[in-house]
Amino acid sequence: MAPLAAPRISPRNDSMIARVWHGVGPLEKADAYADYLANSPRGVRAYQSVPGNRGVALLRRVEGRRVHFLLVS
Repeated sequence: MAPLAAPRISPRNDSMIARVWHGVGPLEKADAYADYLANSPRGVRAYQSVPGNRGVALLRRVEGRRVHFLLVS
């Protein structure tokens, strides 16, 4: 398999910043945490309101009795 090529950086001002947040909580509170992250003033809605935002992803993974959340924008 060929190695991945590094992305070409344009001389124009096309730069982008990615924000990544990771959190872990007990499985029994997973739905409440997901709702908070999706609807709180500091979660998905806030990220979506940033001018120039190109998207937001809220990912969730269960690992035993714990749940991991990854919020990427």
